[in-house]
Amino acid sequence: MAIVLTYLGTLPFWLLIVVSFIAPQFEAQRAFLAYGAIIASFMAGTLWRSALNGRAGVFVTLFSNVLALFAFATLLIGSITIVLLAQMILFGLLLVVDASTIVEDDDLRWYLKLRGSVTLVVLFAYCTMTLYSVL
Repeated sequence: MAIVLTYLGTLPFWLLIVVSFIAPQFEAQRAFLAYGAIIASFMAGTLWRSALNGRAGVFVTLFSNVLALFAFATLLIGSITIVLLAQMILFGLLLVVDASTIVEDDDLRWYLKLRGSVTLVVLFAYCTMTLYSVL
């Protein structure tokens, strides 16, 4: 179930890319960025889970808050291209921090593999939207 739901979570990114091509008046790029900030904040929240389970230290706990605030702050930036790039970096950082909390846990190796794969799918969507925004 977790695998299916994780990949389904990438669908709004791709649907908003399609909408941006067929209905540019909808401002799908801004919706894409808002969805990205929500998902990034959610992923930062999962780092709290790691802290509560004793797999993450104080640094990860504090950094999860910084990343969630950074996700929100990206919505205050005027340039769509800069926000897209900032959120791409954010998703990369989230993967690195998440991986650091579960790399030693054999029971969660499947999750680390899933996180890596889904992050690539999301980053590819960001690259696609970035190309659309600069053209």
